Amino acid sequence: MVRSRVASVITQAIDDSPEGSVLNVVLRGPSLSSDVQALLNDEADDAYNVDLFMEQIAQVLQSNDESVSDDNLVLIVTVAQNSSGGGRLRLGNIPYDEILAKKGNKRLEMATPVSVLRLPKGPDPNSRGFDPKSPRFIALCRTSIPSSSDAEQLPGEQHARSVLRESFLRCLLAMANKKIQFQMYERVKVEATFRASDIDVLNFQVSDLHTPIGVQKEALIRCQDVISFTFDA
Repeated sequence: MVRSRVASVITQAIDDSPEGSVLNVVLRGPSLSSDVQALLNDEADDAYNVDLFMEQIAQVLQSNDESVSDDNLVLIVTVAQNSSGGGRLRLGNIPYDEILAKKGNKRLEMATPVSVLRLPKGPDPNSRGFDPKSPRFIALCRTSIPSSSDAEQLPGEQHARSVLRESFLRCLLAMANKKIQFQMYERVKVEATFRASDIDVLNFQVSDLHTPIGVQKEALIRCQDVISFTFDA
């Protein structure tokens, strides 16, 4: 929490900073117990990665020293080149109510746009799924299914498809709100709570997706990426 608040303060005070610089930050206020200094080249166990931090702020300072005041609170920022080419940022303890600063002369713009992933609207509960005439369905699904040219075999194929579809739908009903173990390509195994399915496009909407790198609160799993899945009935 403290790190994100400090990053926000410094982002407001700095337009840009060259990669590999030393950044000295001092906060002064009437109720602050002591000054706080953060050095990018200070090695520490509890450290904030500089490369990640430098992506959040700009790339060149307008001047070497800038002072930002908000009533009696002052933020002073100094940037200098670091011969070692980088380092780490160590943060001290700062009262939350003192981590405030404003830069009134210029509003900072994001250097890199951030994409936002939005889940598609689910299928109509009163229908069989998405509209097959919609652009999304046409883009993601085949408009025809290969079938036998032999007229005698066609009824048997259609019956087999209907049996498989019914079996799949019954399986989806049984999976609702249960923990599912998915085995995917590249020997990836994940677990999640099944919520809903886009039947035609074959996506699973899941919650609490446990992956090798963490837990995703809400996610979509493409059926094309799944080899098999199991659950306790």
